[in-house]
Amino acid sequence: MKKSISPREITITGYVTPVEWDTDDEVISVAIMTDDDEFVVEGNRLGSELIEYLEKDVELTGLLTEESDGTKRILPMSYELLETEADEDEDEYYGYDEDEDEFRSGSEEDWY
Repeated sequence: MKKSISPREITITGYVTPVEWDTDDEVISVAIMTDDDEFVVEGNRLGSELIEYLEKDVELTGLLTEESDGTKRILPMSYELLETEADEDEDEYYGYDEDEDEFRSGSEEDWY
């Protein structure tokens, strides 16, 4: 049996990435990737919510446990979605004008 270090509360910032899929290729488990490490998110209600935010940046506070093999697991207590420049770009619309030239606009009204 793997021993783990006693849980301690930490706050990490990183992006949500899938780590486990079911037989229908649906994501069932995620991790938070930081600049330095990967933290497997334990499956409580908040952990399940994070599946909806794949590839999004988050700040997550939770209880960290480290297994003897080096795997880091975090039981979420709270999280906050962080807005990035890429998220800001999602507000822009892409389309084609009447000449079928592609364009990008800051609002849907600019399409017409």
